[in-house]
Amino acid sequence: MLYIALSILCSAILIIIFKFFEKYNIDIFQGILFNYFTCVTCAWLSMGHFPIPSDLPSKEWFPFALVLGICFITGFNAVGGTVKNFNMALASVMQKMSLLFAVSFTIIYYQEALTWNKALGIMAAIAAILLTSFSSDANEQDGDQQKHSLRNWLLFPFTAWILSGVIDVLLYYVNNDINKGKSDISFIATLFGTAGFFGLLAFIRGLSKGTMRFRVKNVIGGIFLGIPNFLSIYFLLESFNQGFDGSVVFPVTNVGIILISTFSGVLFFKEGLGRRKMYGIGLAILAIALIAMK
Repeated sequence: MLYIALSILCSAILIIIFKFFEKYNIDIFQGILFNYFTCVTCAWLSMGHFPIPSDLPSKEWFPFALVLGICFITGFNAVGGTVKNFNMALASVMQKMSLLFAVSFTIIYYQEALTWNKALGIMAAIAAILLTSFSSDANEQDGDQQKHSLRNWLLFPFTAWILSGVIDVLLYYVNNDINKGKSDISFIATLFGTAGFFGLLAFIRGLSKGTMRFRVKNVIGGIFLGIPNFLSIYFLLESFNQGFDGSVVFPVTNVGIILISTFSGVLFFKEGLGRRKMYGIGLAILAIALIAMK
């Protein structure tokens, strides 16, 4: 459970850092962009040499790393669009609900057992995500119905949900079927490098059109974001290699992130902890207990 706990911790730190992005007015797109290059640098330092191999096209995982890199940068834009056109709560839910894809895939494709406690735990996890993410506060409600058009639903939250699920499924598949249960740092570096490459193209275009401005603080924000981001993926892949089913790892990880980020919001950002979130926290703890039960 150590690697699962470390992956949860690093993922929760990402959420906390994003809150500081808002506080210090750091551009999210640029922060994410420089975060990808920081991840490649972390892989470089970890391996002691440039992590992207010279014979990259010959690697069996190469096409998957390309697809994942594109999903990373596209998914980020979909999440950003969800926040802009709807709210942060919906963006969080659509990302976390990707566990439905991942759990269904691991149970069907790998024929993992679906015990009564695991099924109840997964349902509790879904309920916990909904309760802790959605607020009844008036400022969470968006009264502009035009923003809630079918086009925007398909373009932003639905896309974010699909791509988050695709990322989880492909990471699990590559780790188990191609890398045979070994965490390949070159693979991690390549998918982040791909995301960084496409993000850089968009950034250069934005600079040329005058819609983006480079600021050093965005680079600094990206560095702080990139270190835990690299570690979160590395620890997630390592957790797959510890004998736990994917149908255990994905829901436990998602509800664990919800728990830590919720308590961090209360402790460090003075966020409210209403009755609905308290119920969600209780269900999250119950979900972890049920899913982890043998």
